[in-house]
Amino acid sequence: MLKRFINAKAPLKVMEKEQHLQTRSPICVMMGHVDHGKSSLLDAIRKTHIVSKEAGGITQSIGASLVPIDIAANICRRVFGEFNKIKCPGILFVDTPGHAAFTTLRARGGNIADIAVLVVDINEGFMPQTYECINILKKFKTPFVVACNKLDKIAGYKKKSDNVVESIESQPEDVRARINKAIYRIVGSLYESGFNSERFDRVKDFTKEVSIIPTSAASGEGIAELLMIIMGLAQRFLESNLTLHPDNPGKGIVLEVKEDKSLGKSIDVILYDGHLKVNDMIVLGGMQGPIVTKVKGILVPAPLSEIRDKKTRFKGVKEVTAAMGIRVLAPLLNEAMAGTPLYATNQDPASIEEKKKKVMQEISDVFIETEKLGVIIKADSLGSLEGIASLAKERDIAIRKALVGDITKKDLIEAESVANEAPELGVIFGFNVGLRCNPKEIGSKVKVFLSDVIYSILEDYEKWREELLERKKREKLENLPSICRFVYLQNHTFRQSNPAIIGVEVLAGNLTKNSKVLRKDGIVVGEIKSIQVENKSVDSIKKNERAAVAIEDAVCNRKISEGEEYYIKIEEEDYRRFKELSDILSDDEKEVLKEIAALMRNKDPMWGL
Repeated sequence: MLKRFINAKAPLKVMEKEQHLQTRSPICVMMGHVDHGKSSLLDAIRKTHIVSKEAGGITQSIGASLVPIDIAANICRRVFGEFNKIKCPGILFVDTPGHAAFTTLRARGGNIADIAVLVVDINEGFMPQTYECINILKKFKTPFVVACNKLDKIAGYKKKSDNVVESIESQPEDVRARINKAIYRIVGSLYESGFNSERFDRVKDFTKEVSIIPTSAASGEGIAELLMIIMGLAQRFLESNLTLHPDNPGKGIVLEVKEDKSLGKSIDVILYDGHLKVNDMIVLGGMQGPIVTKVKGILVPAPLSEIRDKKTRFKGVKEVTAAMGIRVLAPLLNEAMAGTPLYATNQDPASIEEKKKKVMQEISDVFIETEKLGVIIKADSLGSLEGIASLAKERDIAIRKALVGDITKKDLIEAESVANEAPELGVIFGFNVGLRCNPKEIGSKVKVFLSDVIYSILEDYEKWREELLERKKREKLENLPSICRFVYLQNHTFRQSNPAIIGVEVLAGNLTKNSKVLRKDGIVVGEIKSIQVENKSVDSIKKNERAAVAIEDAVCNRKISEGEEYYIKIEEEDYRRFKELSDILSDDEKEVLKEIAALMRNKDPMWGL
């Protein structure tokens, strides 16, 4: 089926040099929910282990790697044998983070992508970020296929063949049933999202149905089929989009700004259109505005190498054409911002101004609303900054300032001014950035959250904020009387009066000294002067604890009686304050408050309102 799709007539041949000038490599973006296996699938193709090197095992930034056509063809040959030649020089894979925080970063990837692979865990199906990816692909009208990954995790599944369809059909009946059920659950999710789909070998019209390819990064199954589908779709339906115009000035996206001891500042770039040469003028985004500089060197990673990998070897070249992941050396890159566009231009002032306006326009599209009282966000790239800001907004975290760059003393001073008014917002989030000063210079009011995993920054902050707010509420509770309901135990009268000494058990809340005892008819019958547990004086006892208490002004069998329940009196104003703090009260305490309010309203219907 796939061989016919590509039109098998002759042995596959790698393109001649002149053909490289006709067609560029398609840019294929890997998308999907976190931990569904995007990076692992690429590792399976490249036989590398990028995923294990990521902070937290999760992709934190966009990366790129080129799979040359001869390598892709060899992978496919092992399953399909010989087939017709392909007209593209390779596939440039762009690996994107999978978490919701990276919506806009992925959107940039989606914008430059010719085709996408939506990776879905066959066992989990569609997740929130899967639907988010679908929306991004819809927005940019990007054609896509679905890699139904982790096939090897299906209960009872064992690899039978390199051909994934043959392997599935060779499984026991119950295993096949589980696989089909999982795939058609994904078919249903795609249908709900507006797409018709089918397992790739059953697709009748690739323009009307989304192909679902079962894959396993662990066993390598489905990799050949995935590559074949990508190349086939690119060749059959995207050929006009892949036409290379080598005379056009280059256009790219800055992935990352790096500093090397020997090379100095450099930028990793996806060149997605045109060409770029040494000594070309380029315009890109900077912290203080557009940067205009001259290319001093271009480095290209070895085939199959991930541009993010620190061990990747690079080769210097004089010129490159799209689509490529490259490293660019140039002066004036100290304030360059990752995530911004890059344009090659000639030295004509009018052309440079035009490109500067384009850069400014694209940067201004990244607008983060700020407020007077809010957290400060610092990140290593524009995309990361957007990601954290987006996630903060989703969680109703106000933002005062969001900038690319290290944390400075000025940031700490600004955060302290916020902390004076709203302690829970006087904080700084730092993603992949350094701290240029000592927080101790400012004091203990400012909390700094640093990490190379965005999720942990937000999670750590929310845990800290919750503890801070609860601590503040607990401090307010300390200034309020205790909430308590207790029972006067049968056969536990030790003195009738002056003061009455009785045995009690706490049913809810805490019983404390110097509290007034309230009867169920709303009458105060005395005041607790002492509490003893096993002949030792204590200030309070809690639920289910028993003690002997001395109640001044109480008279047993007149004001108080064995077997009866009593409350600690709460003043009306204190009741209102308790209501404001009800979220940190126990269910028992809330219930006692309701009971006290009810008996007090028998006398005054407006009590506590």
